[in-house]
Amino acid sequence: MGVFDDIKKKAEEMLGGAKDKASETQENVQDQAGEMQDKAGGAMGNMADKAGDVIDKGANMVDDKTGGKYSDQINKGADTAKDAINKMAGGNK
Repeated sequence: MGVFDDIKKKAEEMLGGAKDKASETQENVQDQAGEMQDKAGGAMGNMADKAGDVIDKGANMVDDKTGGKYSDQINKGADTAKDAINKMAGGNK
């Protein structure tokens, strides 16, 4: 083997190591991104649940103030609002 063959072999070894490292780094980044997405989705779900509770409380208050006269319309509006929030949060509640 000549000097150039030794240099070429060394370069191929270094390049192969760099490709492996890059692939490993890419996998780590993808794993971390997936974990972050899961956490964000969980937080959105919790917020949607809390928003639904607030909507229910507001609907009940309005229903009480109107003496139950518009219960059907109030409940329909509250359900529509909760459905919209759940869709934005990525849920199907």
